[in-house]
Amino acid sequence: MQKFRIVDARMGRGKTTAAIRYMQEHEETPFVYVTPYRSETEKVCIACGFDEPDSRSHSQQEEFRKLVGEGKSICITHSLFSRLSQDTLSMLRIGGYSLIIDESFDAIETIPARKSDIELLMKYIMTPDDSGLLTWDPTYSEYRGRFQGYKEYCEKRELYLYNGYLYRVLNPSLFERFREVYILTYEFMGSLLEAVLQLRGYDTRYQIIGIEYDEEGPYFSDEPDDPPPIDYFDLIHIIGDGWKDEEYGDWNFRCGKDSIFSTTWFYKKSRNQIDVALARKRLGQVMRMIPEARAKDRLWTSFKSDLPKFMDSSNRYLSSFAPINMRATNDFRGAYVVAYMANRYINPNVVKFLDAYGIQVNSTQYALTEMLQFIWRSRIRDGKEIYLYLPAKRMRTLLKRWMGRLAQGSAL
Repeated sequence: MQKFRIVDARMGRGKTTAAIRYMQEHEETPFVYVTPYRSETEKVCIACGFDEPDSRSHSQQEEFRKLVGEGKSICITHSLFSRLSQDTLSMLRIGGYSLIIDESFDAIETIPARKSDIELLMKYIMTPDDSGLLTWDPTYSEYRGRFQGYKEYCEKRELYLYNGYLYRVLNPSLFERFREVYILTYEFMGSLLEAVLQLRGYDTRYQIIGIEYDEEGPYFSDEPDDPPPIDYFDLIHIIGDGWKDEEYGDWNFRCGKDSIFSTTWFYKKSRNQIDVALARKRLGQVMRMIPEARAKDRLWTSFKSDLPKFMDSSNRYLSSFAPINMRATNDFRGAYVVAYMANRYINPNVVKFLDAYGIQVNSTQYALTEMLQFIWRSRIRDGKEIYLYLPAKRMRTLLKRWMGRLAQGSAL
């Protein structure tokens, strides 16, 4: 396999459109196209004439294997891609498939597990090597039970043990099962995906490319992205920046802590504490700020575990809520009133895990990229103005600095 390609370009540059064009121009090649949501797989299937596993089937993986056996080009979700077995991946190699992943996926994550379960598995079934990578005792190769997910991770060499926690870490060798690989993303350097490629010894196995345009639209270039300057200050109107009211003071929360609106901050706050009550009030004010805006015109998010803290008895605005990790979907493309009620940080256990291997990650870059991916689900992706509420000062500052860099011609 040649070096896999990281298509690193900001939102709105036409990465997905370029991917569809590439696949249409290479009809003789069987593709696997991977995207976060099923609604997006349907669109690509229509544009390229691809198939997708029947969602009504009891086993989508079996449906996928059937399509691979027939040499079909296939669209699947990130979720199904992460569950593909070794046998299925081997079929893809034999079939000469190419892979395109639209939006980077979870390259590393903690695996929830009871301490007693980990101790049991380590005593009888799993063994770590010097790096913490776990192997499954082949004596139990036919095991089918509550720990089967761990067994499958071990078989794909993706499960690590560090400091009493389990981690699923992408094994990039899966890319070697494909004739060529394209990963569509933004701000790759310093990302968790780049960190994992370092960890697994693949830091010289990729090429970063971008997007160029001709009379037919966007296409994959052979060079890093070099977009023209763009000024978003006239399109993204930050709600509450410098605003005050007599009853509650600042619209934006200025408690002096960078952690405000983080998962830790919410965890320590009850629904009725003054800061949370004020956040709930501000969200309602933002959602009602433009009288003609309807549910489809609004979009907001926070951490799913904290959703009840924003709900009133009527659950107003629930239909405008979207998951904080929402990517690669056009379901909210018309929204122009947006509220990002969160402050993003990398899981501290993941940071410690990578640090143990001498690998540093950029939590600031992570926060910015995650926020931008969400905001760009709104109509800003079509170059139309939006009204955006960012109550956390850290997130507002990151967005303003990023817009300033783009206005001066930076690609990042």
